[in-house]
Amino acid sequence: TIDVAPEILDRYVGTYTLPGTPAKLTVLGEGSNLFVQFPNQSPARLEATAENKFKIEPPGVYFEFDAAKGELKWRRGNAERVFTKEK
Repeated sequence: TIDVAPEILDRYVGTYTLPGTPAKLTVLGEGSNLFVQFPNQSPARLEATAENKFKIEPPGVYFEFDAAKGELKWRRGNAERVFTKEK
């Protein structure tokens, strides 16, 4: 894992939805850490592997942020979803 500056992490904080579905997740920032929270679940700490790439191990879930597009790509196994940040 690597350290990512809090001002970069702040770009990723927010609520993301999966277009066309009720799926939603929230990205929370706390100092130099990011957490992801799905509805009715406790927040899980994300481990940075690059400035915009994170993972949760186990269970092998990967997140890639595109702050310019306001998107979050979620990947687990062969499944991949692109969430859009709410304004």
